[in-house]
Amino acid sequence: MSVHTVKNGMNVRPDNVYVIPPNAFMSLIDGHFKLSPRLKAPRGGAFAIDFFFTTLAAIYKNNSIGVILSGNATDGTLGLKAIKAEGGITFAQDDSAKFPGMPKNAYDSGYADFRLSPQKIAKEIALLTKIPYSGLPTAKIHEQGENNIIDAELLKKLLAIVKSKKGVDFFGQYKQAMIYRRVLRRVVLNKCKTLRDYILILESNEKEVHELYNDFLINVTTFFRDPEFFTTLEKQVLPALLKNRNDDDPIRIWIAGCATGEEAYSVAICLKDFLQARDEDYPFQIFASDLDLEAIEKARLGIYTGNTLQNVRPQQLTQYFKKLNHHYQIEKNIRELCIFSQHNLLKDPPFSQMDIISCQNVLIYLEPAPQQTILQIFHYALKPSGYLFLGKAETVAGATDLFDARDEEIKIYARRNTKAPWAQLSNSTPGLASSPPVTRSMPRQKVNIEGEMSKLLLDRFVWPSVILNQNLNIIQFYGVTSPYLGPLVGKASLNVLKMIQQDLLVYLRTLLAEARKTGMPASKDGIILTHNNVTREIIIEVVPKKVENEFFFLVVFKENLAYDLPSPGKKPIADQKSKIIMRLQGELEQSREVIRTTSEEYESTHEDLQAHTEELLSANEELKSTNEELETSKEELQSTNEELTSINEELERRNNELKASQSYAKAITDTVNSPFLVLTSNLQVKSANNSFYNTFQLTPAKTDGHSIFDLNGQAWDDSIVRRSLSTLLGKKTAYLEFEFTKYFPGIGELAFVVNMHKLTVGDNPAEFLILLALINISEAVRSNNELKKINNHLIEFTFGVSHDLQEPLRKIMTFANLLSGRKLSDEVAEQYVAKINRAVERVSTLVQATVQYSSLLKGHQQEFKSVDLNKTTKDICKDLELMIEEKHAAIHIEHLPVVNGEPVLLHQVFYNIIKNALKFSNKDPIIKITTERPPIAAYTQYHLKKGRHYVAIRIQDNGIGFDQQYADNIFSLYKRLDDDKKVKGAGMGLSICKKIVEDHEGAIFAKGIKNRGATFTILLPTP
Repeated sequence: MSVHTVKNGMNVRPDNVYVIPPNAFMSLIDGHFKLSPRLKAPRGGAFAIDFFFTTLAAIYKNNSIGVILSGNATDGTLGLKAIKAEGGITFAQDDSAKFPGMPKNAYDSGYADFRLSPQKIAKEIALLTKIPYSGLPTAKIHEQGENNIIDAELLKKLLAIVKSKKGVDFFGQYKQAMIYRRVLRRVVLNKCKTLRDYILILESNEKEVHELYNDFLINVTTFFRDPEFFTTLEKQVLPALLKNRNDDDPIRIWIAGCATGEEAYSVAICLKDFLQARDEDYPFQIFASDLDLEAIEKARLGIYTGNTLQNVRPQQLTQYFKKLNHHYQIEKNIRELCIFSQHNLLKDPPFSQMDIISCQNVLIYLEPAPQQTILQIFHYALKPSGYLFLGKAETVAGATDLFDARDEEIKIYARRNTKAPWAQLSNSTPGLASSPPVTRSMPRQKVNIEGEMSKLLLDRFVWPSVILNQNLNIIQFYGVTSPYLGPLVGKASLNVLKMIQQDLLVYLRTLLAEARKTGMPASKDGIILTHNNVTREIIIEVVPKKVENEFFFLVVFKENLAYDLPSPGKKPIADQKSKIIMRLQGELEQSREVIRTTSEEYESTHEDLQAHTEELLSANEELKSTNEELETSKEELQSTNEELTSINEELERRNNELKASQSYAKAITDTVNSPFLVLTSNLQVKSANNSFYNTFQLTPAKTDGHSIFDLNGQAWDDSIVRRSLSTLLGKKTAYLEFEFTKYFPGIGELAFVVNMHKLTVGDNPAEFLILLALINISEAVRSNNELKKINNHLIEFTFGVSHDLQEPLRKIMTFANLLSGRKLSDEVAEQYVAKINRAVERVSTLVQATVQYSSLLKGHQQEFKSVDLNKTTKDICKDLELMIEEKHAAIHIEHLPVVNGEPVLLHQVFYNIIKNALKFSNKDPIIKITTERPPIAAYTQYHLKKGRHYVAIRIQDNGIGFDQQYADNIFSLYKRLDDDKKVKGAGMGLSICKKIVEDHEGAIFAKGIKNRGATFTILLPTP
């Protein structure tokens, strides 16, 4: 097959291999590749495989197949999760991978369907392509054509199996397209041709039921997934909630559908940062719930791979996470703020009194009716001032009377203070609870006249009645039941058989048994009851009701108002006697029926007890046999335990030896004065010694676990270092040595001789460490550069001296020969002698300046102290007083600062510059000496020391000036830009000034305009 490097817009063709180019993100849209710049996450790293798989799954849904082969780190895991969530198939390479990090992490995370060798992966994919695996249906399932392998009735049966095993009803509540996609995925994975074949597997395989259930619940999430949500939370919602809030009133947040906890922990971190920034300390509670118990368990552990932390800022990663090998765990103080629980939004009672509810990307999987139910539940659960956040594809369209939209784009809603219809949960009992539980913290509602009158009707005009559960405990009273029911002396009980009047016990027991048996109402009339000396005839009626496999009974006590009691003192007439006899006969027949029924129940119970006794005897024999086997197993376990104890002791001894060796090795590396670094095979820092931390001003937290190229603001990301590491990783050599010079921010320029060694760990050549020993040669390099500089000065100095001394010496010899070889008049002789004296004076000046410059080159240690430049310039003006008067000069001096330096040398600097301003002047020279603070750019331009304070002293004159192109030459040895031979000087004054200023860690520079003057600026440090 042909191999291509992907280009933007390139078509995808069969039987070709495409390779992503460097520093790019790649996606596949409509059969074309699309490239975009690869962006680094805030904490570093760019997960290109996750990006490609995620975009592939979003577009191609269940037609996507993801394969993770050999590679380090964790890239690709979230991408497989996205493919699996959309119904695609996922693979990871097995132990045959040379670098097992990526495929192992994907499989251990549970997002790879198969873990195989590359050869078997290819065969499996070829086999999958032969199984019908069409795209999602556009119509509902029962409207599909004959070619679809999903049948509506069979799907209903399948979901009934899941409900019986997992207790969750996915039929009629979750969208059919999602259910269809997930079921079809499992059908293909199990290589079934029909849904009927797959149902046979489900009925006999608990593990497959669990896998299908997990496929229904899979979610794709990361930390800080939606930046706009957290921005709105910080900028709008939290400030509004904290306004006028009591310090002891906790902020309550419910994350519904929290999956593995990333969103809940992100909200906790966001809230922590928000409160710390405001220097406030409000208590808060985060309740996170999900249907998936396994996801909840992972959330409680709080351990995550690096690719889920792409959006976590570095300071948050340091503050709220701790590193565990290749994973990160949420710090305990954050985990304790989040309460995780398994919760079914459509079945379990909701949390209450919430300030914020976040339910993102949950409603999109549900049908409209369950969505409406959940929104009603959220309205009940929120405080009147509460907020609701939904996912980008979700809305409250069916509940606009309950919520006000605050931002339709971000999907944030505020709770309306209106009464909502109570959303009846699936496990509630119709007719028994028609309103939500009331808490003391709920807002007081207006009086409901209709409800109050209904209550009055129940109390005054409805027959006394009670509602019983299947255990015959009273759960509700209606009307006045005291003539029929009353508490017994002793332990309190609401069991109706213990509270009923004894005269009514037999009747009620019989009616309850009949109603339970037949499922139909049962009643008994003509019952005579005497209560508080009042005799009445009553009717007892029992109405059964079965709700979700549980029986409830309504027991009604009706009084026969037509019952006529005999008058006192009169004998009953014959009809009355007959009526009494008939009633007593009826009661007798009923009593016989009760006795017969009780006897039958007794016989049945006796037979059941006999059968249970036989089963218990058989179980007892089995338990005895099992106990004997356990005794044997116990002996074997004891023997095995002794062996394990011996092995454990040996391992512990070796572990102690290993720890001692590690401590010994660490002590050696920490004792070594040179920086020492250990890298892993993926170039992350495993450890470093103290000299490394001290030299590069780092801490273990900012070093260990980080890539070497990220240290010191990526100063190590150098071509020499990369080339050397690439050579070492290329297996060409196990040892390298090279020199490395680099500027490190906040430290300066450092130079090293780097010795690099690759150390193989164990027998696997793919497992190795890289040892780096750094010999600091920075001082030697600086000394060498300084020597080169001094040597260049000496060469220049020697050349200048030899050149300038020749001319006055030649004149001395010439005029001396003229004096000695001829008879000259006194006037001519005096002229020659004067010229000889001027030449000798020139030589003397040169020699004196040479001695002075040589003294500076020797670099004698000077004792610096505070120098008041006001006093210095005042003394110089006194020294030059005659010259100032002769030139008619005016010198204006501002108040000058105190600097740090050697007084005599600084006196010499200002003396030379002021004297030059007088010498090289036109008539009536004006000299101005001012001071100011140097600009920030001067620190970099003139290599001033960072962290020290400097002042700038400017000396400006109106003399002959100079052309600016010669600004650098005036500070060179023996360089004089003027042509006036009458002006005395050796041409070394400004060179000496520059040398003195640089020895004071300062700088000097000049600006001039021909015949209009010059300005000299001196930068000196302050004490």
